[in-house]
Amino acid sequence: MKIENIKEYVENGIIDGSLIPVEAIKVAPIKARRGILGEKVISWSVDQDGNPLKEKEALVTPDENGELGWVATKIDKLGNPIVDQNGHANEWIISNDTFLKSYEQDSENPELFKKIATPQKFVQVKETITFNDRYNGMYTLAIGGYLNITNLDKIYAVSERDFTDTYRIISDNNLVR
Repeated sequence: MKIENIKEYVENGIIDGSLIPVEAIKVAPIKARRGILGEKVISWSVDQDGNPLKEKEALVTPDENGELGWVATKIDKLGNPIVDQNGHANEWIISNDTFLKSYEQDSENPELFKKIATPQKFVQVKETITFNDRYNGMYTLAIGGYLNITNLDKIYAVSERDFTDTYRIISDNNLVR
């Protein structure tokens, strides 16, 4: 389903009960490096049948201060990049400002970064949706994925697999305040 206005989709879903807010914190570390200007990063997931699903394709660009974004890579418990059954590494771009506010370097392994544990709000989608992500252009989120609604003006998607691997739900008491 193509969503023209993701904020409206979320607000209406919360009102009608089809989207239920939960609160979660990010617990998994990532590998990250400064991106290269113009570098293309494709974020992959899988659909409910295990087929590859291109979530988004984006280029590393400078922010308003001229700083390049970071390329983040999902890793396993040993610090190795996670590759799905279709051979795709899980990578995405994080803007420099967001990265510096959200992550801290692991003192024991400088290649790894830990999320500063700030609770975030999410809703899980009940259908595959496509929408215009303000950071990455068109984004396809498979059924079961999550939308981060911590800031309704900056909604972004997290696949179900990535959410399960990366976040821990700490509250599910209809958190819209």
